[in-house]
Amino acid sequence: MRLQGKITIEAHDATWMAALMGHWGEKKALDFFACLGAQVCGARAGHQIIAEQIAAGSVFISPHIHSNNSEWLKRRSLPIDWRPLEPVVTELVGAALPVDPPHPHAALLLIDYILSAEGQRILRQWKRVPCHPGIEADPPYMSSGFDTIQVDAEAFLRRESEYEKLWRELLLGPAESAPAQKKEAAVAR
Repeated sequence: MRLQGKITIEAHDATWMAALMGHWGEKKALDFFACLGAQVCGARAGHQIIAEQIAAGSVFISPHIHSNNSEWLKRRSLPIDWRPLEPVVTELVGAALPVDPPHPHAALLLIDYILSAEGQRILRQWKRVPCHPGIEADPPYMSSGFDTIQVDAEAFLRRESEYEKLWRELLLGPAESAPAQKKEAAVAR
C-alpha cells in the first residue's frame, strides 16, 4: 500500500488485463487488478503522455509506459527509467492495405521493406523494438532478459466489451472516485 495514490494508469489498456487473465487465470488476475485499482490515483489516455508526465515529475509511477517511450525520453536526458513487469505483455502491430489501393504493388513493397532487416534497423533507430529475429533492440535490454506473453487478439476481440467493462470497474472506477472522496473529506473538515 506504500504506492497508494501514486500510480497512474493508461485509460484504455484492457488488453493487458485480458492477457494476464489468460496467463494467470481469471481469479488471480481479477484479484491483482482489484488490488491495483485500489492504489490508482488517476488515468490518462496515451502511453507516451504518461511517460512524458513521469519525466516532468507530475506523475509518480505507471505500469503502462512502453519501453520505447521511456528510452526516447532518456535519450533526451530526461529523468525517467523503466523496468519490466513480468510477464511483459506484448501486442502484435500489423500492416494492412486498403481493398483497392491506387498502387497495390508499391504498398506491398513498402510493407515488405518495413518487415525486412533494413526496415527493422530504421525502426530500431526510433527506439522501437524490432520484430525481425535478426535485429536486436537498441539497447538490447528492451527485448530480452524477461518473460513475455502475447495478447491473443482474437480471444480479446470475442470478449472485448466484457474486458472493457471490467477495466472500467476495477481500475478506472476507483481512480475516478478518489478525487471525489478527497473533496468530500475536505468539505467534512
